[in-house]
Formats: sequence, C-alpha cells, structure tokens
Amino acid sequence: MSARDDDLLAAVEAATGALAAGRARAASSMCYLGVRHETYPADLISDTRLTDSAKIQYLFLAREAARSGAGAVALPSVEETASCLGQSMRTAQRDRLLLRIARWITLARRVRDRAGRWRGTVCVVHDTPAELRTTVRLDGGYMRQLEKTAGHGDPIARQAARSVLREIEQAIAEGRDPMEREDPADRLAEMLCTNHAKGGVHSVDSARGGDPAADPPRTGGGEAAGEPPANSAHGGDDPCANFAHGRHVVEITGNSQDPGGSGPPCANFAHGECSSSKNTTTTTSTVAESSEAGRPRRRELPPDLRWPEALDDNMRRLIRRVLEMHAPPGMAQALLDALGQKLRDRDHPVRSPVNYVYGLCVRAREGRFVPPAPPDREADDGEDRRRDAAVAALRAEIAGLERLLEGAEGEARQALAGQLEALRRRLAERT
Repeated sequence: MSARDDDLLAAVEAATGALAAGRARAASSMCYLGVRHETYPADLISDTRLTDSAKIQYLFLAREAARSGAGAVALPSVEETASCLGQSMRTAQRDRLLLRIARWITLARRVRDRAGRWRGTVCVVHDTPAELRTTVRLDGGYMRQLEKTAGHGDPIARQAARSVLREIEQAIAEGRDPMEREDPADRLAEMLCTNHAKGGVHSVDSARGGDPAADPPRTGGGEAAGEPPANSAHGGDDPCANFAHGRHVVEITGNSQDPGGSGPPCANFAHGECSSSKNTTTTTSTVAESSEAGRPRRRELPPDLRWPEALDDNMRRLIRRVLEMHAPPGMAQALLDALGQKLRDRDHPVRSPVNYVYGLCVRAREGRFVPPAPPDREADDGEDRRRDAAVAALRAEIAGLERLLEGAEGEARQALAGQLEALRRRLAERT
C-alpha cells in the first residue's frame, strides 16, 4: 500500500468520524485529494465515457471541494448541482453515476452513527481517474454497481458500465490482474494515440438527461440505434459544451442560438494554443469499445459456491470472472478452497488474490493442481471467535476515546485524536 493510499484512507476516516459523531454540517461529505489547480485535468477531456454535462459537473464538484483546504466539505446534492449548472434533475443524477463509474469520484463510505442511524456518505474527488485497486478498496459496492448499471435503462450509463467491465474482463482474459498499478506513461501514450486518431480533438456530446431507472425520452429518428440523442441543438434543456484546443480554460457565454440569453448557458473548454467562442459545433457521442475476439468463453459457475470469508464483495466478483474464464469444469470450489487456505497463511500473505486464482487455474488446466485437504472447521471457528473478540475490544476502546475527546482541549485533544485515528485504521484492517 502506497503512502498516497495511506493519506487517502486517513482523510476518508477523518471525514467518516466527523460524520458519525454528528460534527459535520451536512448529511454527505467529500474530500479533494488531488493537486489543487484552477485548470482542468487533461484526462477529463479525453474520457469517452463521460458526457459533456458530466465533465461540467466534475469541474463543479472539484471547485466546491477545493475550497475546503485539506478538509472535507458538504457534497452538493443532486438538486443543488442541477440548479447551479442549469441542468435537469435526471441529467445531474445520471452524470454523477457516470463520474462514479469512470472513477473520477469514489463513494468511499456510507456512514451510520453508533445507534445505527443513517448519517450520510463520504465521497472522494480525484484529479485523475482512480486506479481500480484504489476504488475497490474504498468503494465496497463498486463492482456490484457496475454490473447493475450494465443493464441500466439509460443507454449512456449502460454503455459506460459495459465499457469498464470489458476492460476488466479483457485484462482477466489475458491473465493480467485488472488491479495492477497503471503506468502513467502508458496512460499518456494511450491518450495521445486516441487524440491523434480523432484528428486532435476528442470530445463527447452531452445528452438529454435520463432517469437512472428508465430510458430517457428519445427525439426523432436521426440518432443511430442504441445511441442517445444529442443535446447541443437549439431547444435542449441542459447546457451545451464545445471542447476545442486553445490556451484559455473556461469561457461561459449565453446560448449563441438564443440571442435573448434565455436559453441554458454554454461552456467552451479549450486546451492548447487558441480557442473558439462559437457554440455551433455539434459533436457525436462515443463510447470506448473493445473486441470480443480471442476472449475465453465464460462458463457458468455453480450457484452454491463457498467463498472465503476474507474476500469482500468486489474481490468475489472479480475472482468469479477469473473462474468463469479460466477454471476447468467442476474445479471452481476446489480452487476457492485452496485460495481460502492461502489467505490464512500470515507468514506468506497473498498480494493479489486475482493473480493467485489465475495461477491455480493454469495449474489445474495443466494437471498440476493438488486439491487442498478439507478445511479444519474447528480451527476456523476458533479463529473467527478470536477475530470477533479483537474487533469488539477495538470498538470499545474507540468509543471510550470518542467520549474523552468530546471534553478534551489543546494538546490533549490532538493526542487523543491521533490515538483515535490509529485505532480506526486498525479496525478498518480487521473488518
């Protein structure tokens, strides 16, 4: 785990503690953990999963979060975001889902107080799309959300989720860990190649807002099948945005097709030497596609598989894909039992469960896999009891420190806060 991940987790835990203790001013919080700047991230423009309106919402969230310094601020609600950006509620809600799918923001915590009452959420705003390994560590429901959105009624959200899942499955099909650390040079090279292939301009047009639970209304028959209708034409109820190359960063103007200024605002985003203030360009919605050719056929797994308890929901969904693509028929449970035994080996811990299971699949296909002995249920029960007792002791100690912290001041308060933060990290590692 890198120092950046440690800082990220510490900021999330601090915001979570404030929310759980009722010290936060709003029901949900967000932290900005990137480089603070008044410009926009270059990767934002080349992200083909985002609509123009989603990119504008990201800039809005980043601007609001950057006002906090190093702490957390109230996360603007969907209603507030729609009002400030002149968008429909459905568009604002859909775009926030797109930002989560593309990992520009991460839903890091769902917070309840000690009485179990709902307090809100803690979101993280990134200055570049978070790596998958960071997202699955912070957002316990990320993979489940991807799979759910892949069957979404909104075509834009559906295509974005399927695009991310295709990337994950392509890595698994090639025997790579989809959570391996990305090389920034590879990301830059990919962006440059994409921009070159598109003639130097890489953009996605905003679409009419859709209810996340249903398909958005369609307009006419001019759009390609499966593609959302464009919203840059006159009469759209959301802002339009043109992305071009230029030195100026953001220019907000009235709707050029509405001389009276009564229409929604338009934003010109520029990157390079010069920019245009005209708002008449219409772009086309594009979603990254990946080829299905050469990918192993996925086999259906038994529904009653016994999973190691140490695996969270995200990891189970990733490993399920490895087993579906690479495990020999009838071997899935034996491979999971072997993984469970390895996860209990504290002297030689598994660094990547996904890679470990892939290695087991290769050995099983080559006839070199030796099924493990049946697990010792009594030993497992004893280990579970010891772990539960340790977790209960940590929670009791945290509760005591929280009570002391309420009446402490000055240096004593700082010392107690440091101890409390350390205990919360230990608890997060055990749960």
